[in-house]
Formats: sequence, C-alpha cells, structure tokens
Amino acid sequence: MASMVMAKKNSMKIILGALICTLLTLSCASQHKKTPDPQKQDTASAVPVKDKQSPESIGKIVVAPFADMTALHGENQTVFCPFCLSSFTTGKVEAEAAQKLREISVSAVKTLGRHEVLLNDMPSSGDDDGAASLKKERVYLMALGKAAGADAVLAGHVYRFIERKGADYAVESPASVLFDLDLIRIADGHTIWSAHVDETQKSLMENLFSFKTFMEHKGKWVPAVELSRHGIEKAIKSLP
Repeated sequence: MASMVMAKKNSMKIILGALICTLLTLSCASQHKKTPDPQKQDTASAVPVKDKQSPESIGKIVVAPFADMTALHGENQTVFCPFCLSSFTTGKVEAEAAQKLREISVSAVKTLGRHEVLLNDMPSSGDDDGAASLKKERVYLMALGKAAGADAVLAGHVYRFIERKGADYAVESPASVLFDLDLIRIADGHTIWSAHVDETQKSLMENLFSFKTFMEHKGKWVPAVELSRHGIEKAIKSLP
C-alpha cells in the first residue's frame, strides 16, 4: 500500500515538473518573439509610410494641384505612383475631383496646426503627353516649392473618384475613391511621407467590421467628397 502511494506521488512530481518546463519554454519564446515591423501596415485605406530617416522639422508646406491619372492614362490602366512606387488601377474620375481633393488637403493640413500652408499655382510645362509629364513632375514640384519658399511640397494623384448614385439612406451604387498623397522635401527631393486612400463605402451588412466607420458617417451613404475628406484627415494626422 505504501509503495503505491509513493508511486502516485512520484508520478505527480513528474507531471508537475513537465508542466513547469512547458510554461517556462512558452514564456521564453514569447519574450524572444520578433517585434512587428511598424513599416508593414495594412494598406486598405489611408496608410502613411514615413521615411526611415528622421526628417528635420517641416515648417512650411505648399500643397500642389492633384494630378488626374485617368486623364493622363485612360481608364482601367495599371500605373505607378511616381513617388511612392505603388501601382494602382485607374477608374472614372469626376470633373473637378482634383481641385476638390486639393482643397480638402489644404484644410486638413491647416486643421492639424503644425505647418504653415502655402499655395502656388505656378503653371506646369504644359506638356500634354502623360509619360513626359510624369518624368518632369518632380522637377516641377521642386520648382513649385522653392518659388513658394516652402520646406516641402505635398503632391497628390487621383486614380478614381466616382460619385454615389442615390441619396443619404438609399443608393444604387456607393461613392468610391482612390488617390495618393506624397510629401517631398525641397532640400534634397526625397519623398519623406506617403499615404493612399482606397475606399468604396460599404453597408454595415456587407462588412460588420466597418461599424466604427459606419458610425462616423452617421449611418449615411456619403458623397465622394466626404469619403475623401474622411481618408485625408485620417492620413494627415501622421504628417511629419
């Protein structure tokens, strides 16, 4: 009888020891787990990607006119952002979309309150050829910023800007927008910050995870300009 009790105690000690070793192993593994790269973020909507080098303080920003990439390349074309090097597919762009996006960007930077916002409507080269225009764009933007006395220029490209069809609470098709924002430092021409907004409004039933955004829009089907404003204001918060 005594030997059976002793055997049970020894078995319990072995099991307890094995459990302690397992817990210690899991603890060490969690401590040595690789830290996620902060640069690798979801790119579903507005995703700022900062330059790995800490940029010096940017005081004055000139907001350049947005480039209509569909006007340059046509619809359903895969094109590259000349500054962030991401690829996007062009779609329909409503009239005056570029001007509206510029106005929203100016307002968002001013509201942020960290920069002096400048405007410069210096005309571009006037070249209507899409490829040639993009090759000259960085030179044009640098000249634009220097002429305004800015530390950086905020450039944008619009690839899709489709207005909703319907009203606040009932639509045939929702608003859909796709555009990017790039902050270019005048001192060296480097792109020190980029973001893009790619959003098509969905109903709460289509995407239950969009509850927060659904409430931010007050449960309404918003026009494209409001969808754009939401994305730009979200992105601009991380502007250096």
